[in-house]
Amino acid sequence: MVLLGASDQAVEIFSVVGSLHGIFFHSNIRMKFGSLNYIINTPEMHRIHHLSDMRCQHSNFGDRLAIWDWIFGTAYLPDEEEIKDIPFGIGYYYPRHLPGHLLYMFRRKDKTG
Repeated sequence: MVLLGASDQAVEIFSVVGSLHGIFFHSNIRMKFGSLNYIINTPEMHRIHHLSDMRCQHSNFGDRLAIWDWIFGTAYLPDEEEIKDIPFGIGYYYPRHLPGHLLYMFRRKDKTG
């Protein structure tokens, strides 16, 4: 942003708002956000992304703006009843420590995944 000519104040405001939004959509607030789900990433949308069902995991990638998921067809916002029994988590092994995270992308994948 600075290289594009943004002021120090603009960068600071963007950083603070971005950090607060990150805390917001990672919170586990269980409420409906209605039309806001079509514009920004909300806890309602982001929580679905972390369920163990592959339809859920392959959706709702938007970091700040959910509109990109709606434009590119990766948005998924099922009724709460549809997902109530799907466990939270990825459902497969994933390393717990930083070195494992960094090496995980170089693993050999089988033909199913």
